[in-house]
Amino acid sequence: MIGSRVSHYRIVGRLGGEGAGVYRAEDLDAGRPVLLQLFTAEREGSGAVERFRRAALGAASLGHPNIAAVLEIGEAGDGRLFLSLPPADGETLESLLTRGAVPPRNAVDLAAQIAAGLARAHAAGIVHGDLRPSCVLVSGYGEVKVAAFGLGELAAPGAPEEGTAAYRAPEVLRGEAPAAPADVWSLGVLLHEMVAGRHPFATGSG
Repeated sequence: MIGSRVSHYRIVGRLGGEGAGVYRAEDLDAGRPVLLQLFTAEREGSGAVERFRRAALGAASLGHPNIAAVLEIGEAGDGRLFLSLPPADGETLESLLTRGAVPPRNAVDLAAQIAAGLARAHAAGIVHGDLRPSCVLVSGYGEVKVAAFGLGELAAPGAPEEGTAAYRAPEVLRGEAPAAPADVWSLGVLLHEMVAGRHPFATGSG
């Protein structure tokens, strides 16, 4: 992946090393560094991609300190979607969790910041829908930014409870559209994983 191109971006590394889920890249058109996140849409058609785009851009426009800004949302040549974000130091929560449990005080602080970003988006009628560790950016100073709001629009109804689906609420796995309570469920799973160093459900571990 390192050195490859995605649209007009060249990937130069990972944010925070292995398990990051977010890449450092160079915008070859603008000559500037960015962060790049890649997604494969599980749900085809029905305007899912456009709804994701509107939700992600809408959340970013709120200007909340715990919501990541968005530079561009597009589609790569292989059909994957990409989300480009301003450059930042630090790592993803996914990368952080590869080292085990987070000290309780720090875990609560990170969860509170995630909750603040979610609350602001929910107040504007925007749901994340697929909150997962790779969507949470954590700076070296412990500042949180949640990325990819509206991601649940791309998830197939009733997807198997494995991988990233292990963070989805039961009603979403049953095929219901994600709503604000589903984000709260996902946040609870993240908090448990931060404090305990493992996923709360055996089927979601690993």
